[in-house]
Amino acid sequence: MPILRLFFATFLFAMIFLCAGRAEAHFNLNQNVRIHHVAHSEDGLDVYLRLPMPYLVAELVGPEGTDGLPAPAPYTYNLIEDGVLMHYLDQLAFHKNPSGLARIAENGFVLSVDGHRQRAEIVSITLHPLGQEPGFATLDEARSALAPKDVLPTNKEIYVGELMVDVHLRFVTGEVGTYSVSYTSNPGLPGQEETANLILDYNGQDVRTFRARGLMHSPVDVSGSATAAASTFFVEGIRHILEGPDHVLFVLCMIIGALNLHSLLARVTGFTLGHTVTLILGFFGFTPSAAPSVLNH
Repeated sequence: MPILRLFFATFLFAMIFLCAGRAEAHFNLNQNVRIHHVAHSEDGLDVYLRLPMPYLVAELVGPEGTDGLPAPAPYTYNLIEDGVLMHYLDQLAFHKNPSGLARIAENGFVLSVDGHRQRAEIVSITLHPLGQEPGFATLDEARSALAPKDVLPTNKEIYVGELMVDVHLRFVTGEVGTYSVSYTSNPGLPGQEETANLILDYNGQDVRTFRARGLMHSPVDVSGSATAAASTFFVEGIRHILEGPDHVLFVLCMIIGALNLHSLLARVTGFTLGHTVTLILGFFGFTPSAAPSVLNH
């Protein structure tokens, strides 16, 4: 019996490993964060969007050809390296028509006012290799990142999974109070369910930050309400704790180890402050925001 159990466990592990290998042979999601800066004006809304390039092209891979390889997605080309299908940026295609890639981003992004989807004007687009992207934590940084410049400061071959895309979209809608944002695409990327989506809304002197996780198929309603903005963080925080048994156990350990209410409050306060500091440092780029990836395609 022990030998059979060992054999079964080994077989199961091998199958999981092989399946995981096939999934990673598609597009690797080395950074699963999408940031939206939305600035109000009398004419409408300007959206400064940063997202990983695999989100734009992974869903657009064509059927398998006679060479056994799938037709490359727009703005990419494929190579087999050590038996693994790799995806590279087609820099010639991008430099020839950068607005086409921006239009792919606009097609998958939905901004609605009063339940009606608005179409956007493409203002600018830039690409940045991971680790070389400029700051994008504030509206000024987002505008600077999308200021007219060389749209891709490199001539080297680069994996699609190692690229971040910055897009400036302008929605000419007139003055807008409330609106909703969502996405229609499902690129089928590993880890896409854990994508952190931040929406920073700038209306006059007020800045509201909304958060959502995953593909964001369900619209996020954005308004000037501080309560509505805070509620998105509260909901995600509760979900984050409940979906991770390690978090629940950690909270239980804090409670069990506390000698009295004063001790418990001190533990909770210290943990909250520490977590807040690390999140702030990570958001503003003072600490690494993601672990290095082994497969960069």
